[in-house]
Amino acid sequence: MGCKGVYSHTSYDFHWGTKMRKHYHFWFALMLVGVTACLVMKRPVAVTPSLPMPRTSSPPEQVFSSPVPSVFPTPFVSTATARAERTVTPTPFATWTPASTIVLTSTPGYTITITLPRECYETPEARSGFQPCSNFEFSPNRRFLGFLFGLEDCGRGMIIFDTETATTVYRRDGGGFGFEFLENGKVLLATGHCEGGEMSLLDPRTGQLFRLGSLGRGGWNATRTAIAVETGPYMGIGSAIWGYNVEKDFLFLPQAERWEQLDHHLLWTPDGSHILFLHRPLSYTLETDTYFLPAAQSIVRVNATTGERRVLVGDSRYDYHFCAGAYNQCDQWYGDWIQVRRFPFKPQSFVYDDILSDLPAATCSVYGMNCSESAELFALNWRTGELVPWSEALSSMFTPIPAQPNTGNWFFP
Repeated sequence: MGCKGVYSHTSYDFHWGTKMRKHYHFWFALMLVGVTACLVMKRPVAVTPSLPMPRTSSPPEQVFSSPVPSVFPTPFVSTATARAERTVTPTPFATWTPASTIVLTSTPGYTITITLPRECYETPEARSGFQPCSNFEFSPNRRFLGFLFGLEDCGRGMIIFDTETATTVYRRDGGGFGFEFLENGKVLLATGHCEGGEMSLLDPRTGQLFRLGSLGRGGWNATRTAIAVETGPYMGIGSAIWGYNVEKDFLFLPQAERWEQLDHHLLWTPDGSHILFLHRPLSYTLETDTYFLPAAQSIVRVNATTGERRVLVGDSRYDYHFCAGAYNQCDQWYGDWIQVRRFPFKPQSFVYDDILSDLPAATCSVYGMNCSESAELFALNWRTGELVPWSEALSSMFTPIPAQPNTGNWFFP
């Protein structure tokens, strides 16, 4: 499970980010939480709450909550006046309050008390607008705990805490957008600033941090074994795609180091084993601030397990497109087949300015929209690369299957 924030941006739906794209806005749905927690660990436990020494004579009442069912308490009250005990039926996410001791099973257990850092509770010295820590989440083995702290300012502080050694294995003061503990033992981290960011992979056992790629649109495949993300520069034309296989702990598609291509319209295949996307080379002349599209657009397939990359369909005379849109919301799968559109290719050059995304020649080249000629329609088999004219396709091909994962939304863990 993951800790999610809400990320939004304005003035950008074009893959080459025109000069209108000067501001991003990040915000998060914040969940109020308390100041200390006794955490259920790997074995059945008896949980006894404990409070840090208050820094004021009468600490204000706080409210605990969590974005998903968890072991964190609901209303906060002082243990000095509440000693009641109760027994609950064991569940994977048993809830409790500091007014109670919960015995998960009759098996002898042990008590672990964790006092959260001072950032998690208000003090006389705290800055105006104090926000309690939130979005608490355990690793699958219950050893590591993650949460957000501090004021929201294009992200919050983020901590990954080792409950066995009582040490912080990762800390970021601000710019934390979200995290997710993965089944392979790693932690997916989304961090950055008001105008962009990146996705990284943390090994909480060693503290090693590995950059996956820039923030962007995309997400999980249907089986939740791999992630793919489409990203672009803050200013200028270009786009790239990166992909990470969680099951194999393998970056199956590294992000390109330069913005010398338009890789976009990311799709997961119905079985989640491959990604498809549109690819076109791109060049730039600094002196004239001009971009040049020198070659036709092709359709590329990448294996999410091995990283094998193949041009599925391409022809120097034609541009190939998926549905008429920037992202995959408009695509329809028919088993192993998907509709593609074809236009004659014409080399194009564009001076980079604020109206670039409104030029029909530009939207035709990138999205296959507002073109002067009508599209030729084909059915493409993603496994074989077979291309059949839409009018000649067998009726058996046209059995729609459920919609695939939406890769058009901004992806955060």
